[in-house]
This record gives sequence, C-alpha cells and structure tokens, in this order.
Amino acid sequence: MAPVYGEQSEWQEQVEAIKKLAETGYLDEAEKAGQVLLDSIVLRDGIGGERIRLLELLGGFCVKGGRHRQAADYYLRAKKDAGDEMEANRYLVLAADAYYSNGDYTLAAALYLERYHRAADDGIVFRYGCALLHGDNWDEAEKLSFQNERIRAKFDWNRATYWYKKCDFRKACRYLEPQLGDRTLGLAAHYFYAQMRHRLGDRDGAMRAIERALHMYYGERSGDGDYERLLCLQLRIAVERDDRATAEEVERTLRALGDGHLGAMLLAKAAGLRCGGKGAEALVVLDELERYLPGEACYLRGEIFFEGGEAGRALEIFKELGKSEGRMGYIGRLRRADLEHELGNFLHAEELYGGLQREVDGERWMEGKGIIFEYIGEKIGRSRRAKGYAE
Repeated sequence: MAPVYGEQSEWQEQVEAIKKLAETGYLDEAEKAGQVLLDSIVLRDGIGGERIRLLELLGGFCVKGGRHRQAADYYLRAKKDAGDEMEANRYLVLAADAYYSNGDYTLAAALYLERYHRAADDGIVFRYGCALLHGDNWDEAEKLSFQNERIRAKFDWNRATYWYKKCDFRKACRYLEPQLGDRTLGLAAHYFYAQMRHRLGDRDGAMRAIERALHMYYGERSGDGDYERLLCLQLRIAVERDDRATAEEVERTLRALGDGHLGAMLLAKAAGLRCGGKGAEALVVLDELERYLPGEACYLRGEIFFEGGEAGRALEIFKELGKSEGRMGYIGRLRRADLEHELGNFLHAEELYGGLQREVDGERWMEGKGIIFEYIGEKIGRSRRAKGYAE
C-alpha cells in the first residue's frame, strides 16, 4: 500500500479497502495493511482524528481475531493521542476490556481504576470489581460500593459466584439473600440460592426459597429455564424427604411441560432417590433417563452399584463411561481411578490420575481447573503412599 501524502479522499479510499479486506475474513492481512497505512502518515491538519480512528479499527480487527493484548496496545495508543478527555476515557475502557477478555485481570483492573479516577461511575466500578474477582483479589473487591441498586445487585451475584466456586456456600448465600425480595436478578437468584442451601444440607431452607420464588413469579415462566430448574430441585428435595405427595405433583407439572424437560426431571428424581437410600427405585428411573441423558444415567448407575457393595460392577460401568468425550467421559475416568484406589490397585490408580492431570489443561469446558488439578495431585500422592505401604 502506497504512503499517504495526498488528499483526504485518498486516505478514505485506503481505509475502506482495509475494511473490505477484513469483512471478507482476512483479518491479519487487514491489520498489516492498516499498520502500513498508519506508519506512512504525514501529520497535517485534520489527519490526527483519522489516525486515532484507524487505531481503533485495528484494535477491532485484533479483538475479532482473538488477539486481545495487541488490541489493547492499539487502544492505548489511541487514548494517548485522543483530543479530549471523554474520547481518551473511552479508549482506556476498550483497552481494559481487551485485557479482561485475555485473562490479564491485573492489567485490566489497573486501567479500570485509572478510568474511575478520571470519571467515577457505577458502571466502571462494576467492571473494576469483576476484574478484581477474576484476579482473586477479594479484599479489594469487598471494599466496593454502588449508588445504583441494580448494578449493586448484579455485583452481589458475582460475589456469590466467587464464593460458590470456592465452595463456601454460606458466604455465597450471604450475598444473594438481600436480592431475594425483589426482581432485579429474577428467578435465577432464587434457584442459585436454593441450590446452595440444599448443598449445605438445609433442605427446609432450600424448599422455603423455592416456594417463595414460585409464589413471587406465579403464572410466569423464565425464558432461560430457571422456572423448570427450580421445579426439578423441588422434586429432588421432595423425593429425598420422602414427601410423595409433593414429588408426584411436581413431577406431573414437569411432564406437562413436554419432552424437552424430561431429562432434567428424571435426573433430579433419580438423584433424590439415591440420596434417600432408595437405590433400587433409582435404577428403575435410570432406565428411562438413559433415553435423554445416557452419560448421567451411566454415572449414577455406577455410583449406586458401588454404594451397594458391587465395586467390581461399578468399575466396569465407569470404565465404559470413561470412553466417551467431554465432561461425563472425564468424570467416568476420574471415578474409575478412585475405584482402582479403593480396590487396592494403587499403581494403576496412580497411572490413571496422572493421565487425568495431563488432560485437565486442554479441556475448555472445565471450570475451577486449579482446584481439580490440586485434587488429582492429592489423589496421586495418596496412591503413591498407599502403594509404598502395600509393598
């Protein structure tokens, strides 16, 4: 691309050509052409603003191409050359967003904080707080306050999620409780809260939260499935408590919603029966669940056989499950390793855990990789120690 020394029209023609190149999918080529154009600029009246817009365009190419750090560099250069404070602040936020998308949470937080000092508002505080939470900087995130109640509610949801991932369900509940009296977070907050109360072993508290939510949203349906998830949790708790009348009523309601909800309903029912010590009844439900969620049905069947003293049969089930791809395949391989350890096959268990440890980093679906990696490392250590004792 030739250097630009001519009129404004020449500049616009070349910029449009670069845009068309990007639109056809040649992002890298478009960025390179834009960089040549950028480097060829002869500063003159009126060209400064065009240069800044070209930097923003190049940043956009990088974002679309997943190269967020390079995008942040372009945005920071645009911010440096911006002619007014408002424009500079916008590029500062774009750079921070790019770092955030790249997982560079410390850098993102620093830029959001700079933007806050330039012009404070709750929106930027929210962004700053999210970067702090993702960067595991809880102490600073806890200090934040908001004037806007809706934004504060959303940030409390993020605080609750932070503690949920840390498996501290009591703290997570603490941040959701103030949000249950209004509709800011909708049914999702009620389901999240009820689920954590259930995990804490507080079935009564979970059931109260579900009943309150269903009363608040009577006659309404959540577009993202939270209504159905609440009913499934209500069914599971009713089955665990052997409250057959409630369980049958909720099951009828879920079946009436159509086949699309049967998998989740049957999974909740089978899990409740297993938790309530009714393994034989759960196995009957799993036969129907097999048609909708075969991986989950296989996993629960293995657990029920193991809990019933049939470890060898459970091992074969987990071995078969472990041949599948994705989340359930990983769980099958993990449980197979656990059972090999339980059965005294420590060397084999160690080998299986080692394979899982190498697998963790490559799995995109997996959340909390650090915790999982630590868990597997502990299992490897136990297998090695047990193997040493056996020898």
